[in-house]
Amino acid sequence: MSSRIPAPDGTVDDLHYSIVKNSDDGKLSHSTHYIAYRDAIILPAASGAYEGPQHILPILITDGDGAAPCTTIYGENLYFKAGATYNFKSKILKIVAKSINVFGEGVVTFDLHGDDGETSTEDIKPAASGRDGTEDTPSENGSDGTKGHDGGNGVAGGSFSLLASSVIGAFIVNLKGGNGSAGRKGGTGGNGGHGCKTNRSYINTNNTNYTLEELQARYRGSKGGRGGTGGNGGNGAVGGNFIAILPNHCRTLLNVSQDDGSAGAAGEEGDAGKGGGAGECVIGRNGLKSSWRRRMYANAGDNGDAGSRGSAGNAPDSSQKQTILTDFVAQVHFPTAFPPDFLQLICDRLRFEYHILSAVMDLNTPSTDPDARLVKFGETLAWLLLACPAIPAPPVDPNVNVEGGILSDLRSNVRQSILNLKYCINLRTDIWGRRLDSVDSLFFPFYGIKEKLHSARHVEEEYLASKKLNGEINKDRYEKANTFASLVQNEKTLKDKITEAGLRCQELVEKITRAKTVVEDKTRDIATQLRKAEKKIEGHVEWNGWGALLALGTVVVAPEAGIVAGAITVLEGADLDFNGITTGGGDKVQKSYVLRKMTHVQGGVAEIRDKMKDLFKGMGEGSGEGLEMITVEKDKFTELCDEYLEAIGADGPLRMLFQDLQTQSDVLNNIILSYNTEVVQLHKLTSDRAQAKLQQQVLQIVPSQEDEDYRRLHLLRYFYSSTYTKHKMALVKEIASAAAGVRALTFINPDYLASWMDFGCFGAVTVDCLIEAWEVLRTAVEDYQRVESMNKTQEVPFTARIDTVYPFVVDNLKKNRSFIVDLLPKAAASAHWISSIWRDVRLQGLQVFLEGAKHKHPSDHAQISLRVRSLNAFVVHDTMGRKYVVNCPEVILPFAYLAKDRTAACKPVNPNSAQFQLDDPKNTEPMRRCLISPYTTWIVEVDGDVDLSEVDGVTMVFTTQARSTQGKVDSFNLALARMMAAPSKE
Repeated sequence: MSSRIPAPDGTVDDLHYSIVKNSDDGKLSHSTHYIAYRDAIILPAASGAYEGPQHILPILITDGDGAAPCTTIYGENLYFKAGATYNFKSKILKIVAKSINVFGEGVVTFDLHGDDGETSTEDIKPAASGRDGTEDTPSENGSDGTKGHDGGNGVAGGSFSLLASSVIGAFIVNLKGGNGSAGRKGGTGGNGGHGCKTNRSYINTNNTNYTLEELQARYRGSKGGRGGTGGNGGNGAVGGNFIAILPNHCRTLLNVSQDDGSAGAAGEEGDAGKGGGAGECVIGRNGLKSSWRRRMYANAGDNGDAGSRGSAGNAPDSSQKQTILTDFVAQVHFPTAFPPDFLQLICDRLRFEYHILSAVMDLNTPSTDPDARLVKFGETLAWLLLACPAIPAPPVDPNVNVEGGILSDLRSNVRQSILNLKYCINLRTDIWGRRLDSVDSLFFPFYGIKEKLHSARHVEEEYLASKKLNGEINKDRYEKANTFASLVQNEKTLKDKITEAGLRCQELVEKITRAKTVVEDKTRDIATQLRKAEKKIEGHVEWNGWGALLALGTVVVAPEAGIVAGAITVLEGADLDFNGITTGGGDKVQKSYVLRKMTHVQGGVAEIRDKMKDLFKGMGEGSGEGLEMITVEKDKFTELCDEYLEAIGADGPLRMLFQDLQTQSDVLNNIILSYNTEVVQLHKLTSDRAQAKLQQQVLQIVPSQEDEDYRRLHLLRYFYSSTYTKHKMALVKEIASAAAGVRALTFINPDYLASWMDFGCFGAVTVDCLIEAWEVLRTAVEDYQRVESMNKTQEVPFTARIDTVYPFVVDNLKKNRSFIVDLLPKAAASAHWISSIWRDVRLQGLQVFLEGAKHKHPSDHAQISLRVRSLNAFVVHDTMGRKYVVNCPEVILPFAYLAKDRTAACKPVNPNSAQFQLDDPKNTEPMRRCLISPYTTWIVEVDGDVDLSEVDGVTMVFTTQARSTQGKVDSFNLALARMMAAPSKE
């Protein structure tokens, strides 16, 4: 039945709980606590199935990347799997227990080391080479190399705390700090620009435009760039903290490593850039006497300087590392080590176990070999009294021996916990020892339990509902806390990205300025060349300067309107000479108008010439209509340049200047596009950051009411939890009491109740389990009722002539004044003392007659001190053919001198019950009522006041209640049995 093995569904949540907190700066504080009852094995997340002993409860914890920043484990006897590694890298792990043990053969490893730093693996490209020289401009030096990537800093080791009164097995605790990674090598410097190689001639150099030194400087190769500085090494991290409160002899079982991480090495210097190649030109001299020509070779550029090494990382500050070792003292360290939730669990479990133990065994029976469950119970109770917060402890009964399992007089109050919940374990009450005169005395209260069980179901449902709701709200709060922390981190990331985007924009502005300068220089060079050309073709062009503007207009042609507009903006700022340029009507030409119109010219050469004439004439008419022209297609650009240059008779290099200007204009336009893209991205990042800040404010404002609701929910859950525990504990007690009564009546051992104790959480025994246990008990009692209805209990006395079966008893009386006799069912039936048809024999009264014994001082008021005692094992045969051996304390019966017939006899104080007066005059408390059998080992001891010299017989007369296996015995047979049981008068 399921009541024998209650399903532990839903109890895992009772064994761990999480605490999530947010600080004002957005940092998330998350800690997880695990609580384990008595013997538990802690298994890492990656471990396989547990196949160990059933009394050791497996608890699966979350370690590795998914572990909370702080994990705490509380328990009594904790086991850790041999060979397993519990990963809590750079996190906090606390273990508080009575003892920690290695389960199996091997070593347990707690790995809390910090990770090593990481260096970026992104390749560092060589720096840009310098621009090569031209006939009019010298070459440029190579750019300096990029600094190498810095090494990553190591991560500090975690923190490990341990409090235990004993350690069994070997443990390794790795708290090493992470090493800093090495810096990367610096980037290679850019190569220097090459000097220009040209056929340009410089005649009469010594006394005209350039000196030889100037030509050398103009055409020499440039110096290579300096190599980049190596990256700095990462800093080493400090080892983790180790705090242990242990007995001194246990410290050697922990191999602890708190080594600091080493600093990262410096990155190597970057390689120097190579010098540019030498340029060359033609120099000569024209003279009256002699003339000469020769090529002049300039010098090659020098190689750049090597970069410098980076700096090595810093060693960690070891003063931040803690190592605290404290000798364990139970009375000092246990009372403040455990949280109230854990103490509450232990208290509930102990009360629960006491009720079960009371139902399945007799707690009042001393034994040299106590039940293991009793020993565990006593050990946990003694440890709990130490672990509770300090309150004056109640006086301890001197008769209490917790370790030995003698719990009959144990009385202890578990101290009040922080939650102001008082848990009492009153072991003085004996719920098993009550006599059941009839089944009705059991059944009337027993059937009332069923109603209480059903009425408690709604309490359980409310408790489970509140627990579920609490879990959902906890999950929601955890998600919000994570969201808030993500927003804070995202806002910081956006801030960094905005800074980086701003720097990129600034760099692009600088590039735009440089590119604009280049375009302006190229434009001036073209204007210079055109002016030279105009002088050659003066008179062929009606309006001076239009050729330059036409060429300029065609150069900046591009299909994208944005690029055209950007180019016009740049060109409008160029220093172009428009003096003397007028329209057909004599008006001065507007530069912006001319530029705008010239960028829309397209068609063939002849068409362009016609359009130009129409354009020039139309400018003086003050109307823009009919002046639209198609854009010059790029595949016709070369043809246009050739035709135009042919028309003006310009030199060939002018065309190269046009093409170079087009190239530089494209570069400028691309830079402007990149700048616009970065500006758009910058605005988007700024908007995202503002949105993240707004969401943070919303999450900070809303939780005020949620926190109040959350607090009220926790109070409600505690109310339902305490109410549910109270109801269930009362029901467990009544079920256990009923089971003890059924055991006393039917001798059926309720092992299914004892199986509940194998579970690690009191919550595993639900109301459904209790109802099913009640059904099992009801079945057992109803079976007993059916047997009893067939044959009611009858009074069956019988006389045992001991000396006829055991003749040695007379001699033992005379020699030792005592005898021992085993009265067993088979021997009693063989001697015809009682018929074998009788079962369920219960002792009600007993008399012992010593025939021939006399008091040394006969008197009507004489009292003699004689004892009859039993051993603690009674054999029971029931009507179903089953045999049991019931353990019970020894029964001591006092002798009384019968003045009437001068017979030494022993009889109960109350012949109508099985309650006997103890012989000890100091103990006035009556013996507990106990249903016992007459079949046991009886010991008779006689005091010295009795004269046993003439003893010739021993008779024991038993008064019993029994059932017949052959139906009811009629009154005649019953009377006959009584006559046969009468003692002899001889």
